Amino acid sequence: MFDREAELAELLEALKGSWKFIILVGIRRVGKTSLLKVALNEWGKPSIIQLLRRIDEWTGEEGLTLPIVFDEAQELRYFKGRFDIAKLIAYSYDNLENVKFVLKCSEAGLLYSTLDLFDSK
Repeated sequence: MFDREAELAELLEALKGSWKFIILVGIRRVGKTSLLKVALNEWGKPSIIQLLRRIDEWTGEEGLTLPIVFDEAQELRYFKGRFDIAKLIAYSYDNLENVKFVLKCSEAGLLYSTLDLFDSK
């Protein structure tokens, strides 16, 4: 991270503190994603996959199943290219026994294209 030490320190302070809502604002291509990645790496908290694995273990121990529900799931299209929900769901399907995803949507075509359900690759 070059010349962003102050911003990094401020973001880490917010992550470690009592803040429940943090907004990173800046014009495109100024390094918001890089800043966030460095901060999360330095913070050392677990990834989504690690959390889902632990949730899967716990729900199994308790005899439960956890549904993770996305209402208006077509809105996930705004994360395409930044976060691949399809890969997360595929990983969960293949590796987790007690976690299920429920995607509720009102615009199926948008959801299908977001998840690449009909991609011929």
